[in-house]
Amino acid sequence: MDDDEEEFAYSEGELDDEEEDDVDWEDQIDWDQVNQSLAEQDAASVARKRRRAPIRLTKDEKEREKALHQTHLLVLLATRIKWSTVSRSQLLRGLLLSLTAGSDVDFFAEMKQQPLSYSLELLVRCLMNFFFARKGRDYELTVLFAALCGALQLRYRLTCALDPLLVQKGKAFESSFKQKPTKRRRARKIADTILKKKKKIGVFWLWCEVLDEKTKSWIHVDVVRRLVGRPQEVEPLRGKAARFSYVISIQDNELLVDVTSRYTVQWSKSLELRLADSWLKQVIERFNDDAMIQRGALEDEKKSLETLKLDEGMPTSVEGFRKHHLYCLERHLGQLECLHPRKVVGLFNGQPVFLREHIQPLQSAFKWRRLGRVVKESEREKPAKWKSRGSDPSSKPAGESDGSDGEDGKSGAGGALFGLWQTTEFEPPPMVDGRVPKNQYGNIEIWSSAHVPRGAVHLRLPRIDTIAESLGIDFAPAVVGFEVRNGRTMPKVAGIIVAQSHEATLLDAHAERQQQTIEKAIEHNCKLVLKRWAKLTKRLLLRQRLEDDYGAV
Repeated sequence: MDDDEEEFAYSEGELDDEEEDDVDWEDQIDWDQVNQSLAEQDAASVARKRRRAPIRLTKDEKEREKALHQTHLLVLLATRIKWSTVSRSQLLRGLLLSLTAGSDVDFFAEMKQQPLSYSLELLVRCLMNFFFARKGRDYELTVLFAALCGALQLRYRLTCALDPLLVQKGKAFESSFKQKPTKRRRARKIADTILKKKKKIGVFWLWCEVLDEKTKSWIHVDVVRRLVGRPQEVEPLRGKAARFSYVISIQDNELLVDVTSRYTVQWSKSLELRLADSWLKQVIERFNDDAMIQRGALEDEKKSLETLKLDEGMPTSVEGFRKHHLYCLERHLGQLECLHPRKVVGLFNGQPVFLREHIQPLQSAFKWRRLGRVVKESEREKPAKWKSRGSDPSSKPAGESDGSDGEDGKSGAGGALFGLWQTTEFEPPPMVDGRVPKNQYGNIEIWSSAHVPRGAVHLRLPRIDTIAESLGIDFAPAVVGFEVRNGRTMPKVAGIIVAQSHEATLLDAHAERQQQTIEKAIEHNCKLVLKRWAKLTKRLLLRQRLEDDYGAV
């Protein structure tokens, strides 16, 4: 055996001693304590990674958030309209047109011979050569390009991306104010402020659209990023977390057009950020009506923009179906919603996909009657959906089921829900021998004008019921709703229902009663005035007599 091998050789006694030492060392370890400490470390790491649940906004906070969103949106829009007004300055257009005179390209001839998109690329290069220093802001360069297009007799419009406030309340937001302002946090805050100031130059996303008279289409031109005819490449430059919410085009005659669907990659994602979607449509329509525009071209473009919204494919996640504008899953339907017609347009992970336009609202038979419709006799035994009871029937008004009871108003385990296609218009019962039909409570439910019986009229005048009773005219108090008084739900009565033949008599009698009431009030006021003057006169006479007898006080 070599010397090296002898150096690492051990006797049997030595090996046995080492094994005994290992056994003693393992016996001294408390493995339960080790496992407990490891479990605590895992739980702490999971707690750190767990997302903090957001604090739900109250109704007032939501209204305030929506008001801030709308106000900020109007302010941003007004600023962009002002920039569009600057681009129409004749002096500015003349100065820019004089700069193009020194160029090697005759743009007037070039635009007639070459495609407009190619000519616009040359125009962008020419403008960048004029303003090579780039000391101003990005939106100023876009406004200059818009003015140059106007000088070259091109129909253009200024297109801007508006990003109004979108406030979200959460625990992380509140806890940031509870931290002590240490030296490191103050330094970090100063650094963030400096970075924000540096990024302010790229905040304004503004570009132009130029009309191609040959194809009747608008060509996207972004001078800052040197993009021509590539609208789908603008949003990815902002990053995945900064999607377009509102993109508005402002034409030279102050015409506003919402072109968000042309520039957004996924319309369903942008739709989630548009808190004032329907409200903005009303603002644009009112603004355009005042502008006295040609409506034909605008309607054609609206159709093309709507087509872009419909071209979007199905979402790739279950959450994407929740608020998608085209497709939906049955699992996301509300308790008062159903699908009709039930037409499957695709499959997602084995689940059928339906069109969102096929979602129909459901109501109980009682609620449909309040809306002026009644469930068909053939559909009463075939409700579209059943709703389980979730509230106490004793808190409901008499006869009201809130979708939890059946048609007869009796309590049960659930309620039948019906769709619009299962109902017809409500036909109120007619008058019989001049008498008003009443329910078991001696009144009549009038939820709308469609519930007034044929041959009757609804009179909503003060104290008209006492006049009708004094004249011996048949009437029924009109119940128009329910209200809570002293913790109890009571019917809300407004006026009476009488036959049309008695309407003129009641109106005359009511006018006469009102005149009598006014005359009595005038007479009463006159008596009070005379009484006060008499009291004042007596006091003045008494004062004069005391001064004559005892002198002035």
